[in-house]
Amino acid sequence: LLDNTTEIIRHGADSIALIGVENIGDPPFHTYGSLASAYRDLSDPTLKILLSHNPAHWTDSIRNDKSKNIALTLAGHTHAMQMQVGGWSPAAYRYPTWGGLYSSADSARKIYVNIGLGEVGLPSRMGGAKPEITLITLSNKDSHHN
Repeated sequence: LLDNTTEIIRHGADSIALIGVENIGDPPFHTYGSLASAYRDLSDPTLKILLSHNPAHWTDSIRNDKSKNIALTLAGHTHAMQMQVGGWSPAAYRYPTWGGLYSSADSARKIYVNIGLGEVGLPSRMGGAKPEITLITLSNKDSHHN
């Protein structure tokens, strides 16, 4: 569990800063997280992946802030409101990034919002809001491996 802390993952000469923050989001949810405490210089060139539960954190504070050099944010929270029809969910009324992959305008910062496994409130899911486990494969775009 990364509560306002960072772990550096190393593989040979490569490294990734895995940053985790406690909840940062929108009301009525309390903000306990501190991105500044978790990682001091977000503008440095280190490849960074941020774990932030609520996608509102990315939308409000990271998406359009070019000084925050965070390549990928991973979030959840929305559960797609446990309902999805034809690629749309009522969660879109509250969260512009409610499920799937989204990019900043300059494509430098991305967020993936996982709609999760469980339920909140009603013990059901409808339509295409099936339980989700996501596998993300990272690769070096500069790599010349076959």
